[in-house]
Amino acid sequence: MVSHQLNRIASLCSHAILLDRGAVVQSGTPSECIAAYLQNQESLRLPGQEISSIRIDRIRSNHGDVLRSGEQVCFWVDGSVPDGVRKQSEVVCVRVRSAENGQILFGTSNDSADVDVPMYGVFTLEIGLQINVPPGLYLVEALVRDRDLGRRVANGPRLCVRVVESKHFDGSVQMNASFRLMTLREVQDHPEG
Repeated sequence: MVSHQLNRIASLCSHAILLDRGAVVQSGTPSECIAAYLQNQESLRLPGQEISSIRIDRIRSNHGDVLRSGEQVCFWVDGSVPDGVRKQSEVVCVRVRSAENGQILFGTSNDSADVDVPMYGVFTLEIGLQINVPPGLYLVEALVRDRDLGRRVANGPRLCVRVVESKHFDGSVQMNASFRLMTLREVQDHPEG
């Protein structure tokens, strides 16, 4: 099967190859090839007609690009306000998207956490997220949104991460369940028993 539909490749294939002008650049699992494809697409991304006063240079993680489902991870967004003063209405957004189907699973911005981006100069935003998703490939994307315009005004870099299983669970959200077995006596002595 030849396709650019990443979700189809991920769900139908057990082995994949990534071609670039007829040459094999990656061979392996669908997840490995999808990650290589997405990283290649990011490096080919041309700057658009960005009109933002904020520039986002890099996004990185304290766990690299392999994360365990349910763990707490820090992401850092490095950026700057290079020319003069930042527009008050601009915010830095981070969102998590499924690489397999493109669905946005989560999004937030610095203003929702009451953290201001500086009016000028270099900055790093630290964002802590608990990765409560099933194993798979995900994109962590940074962008700039203008609240007054109601739209994105600049694309930033994205990080392709592979989430691996830590504790098995069923469903689409990792809830980090904990269990405790109580004896009959403990149940009777329990205040809610």
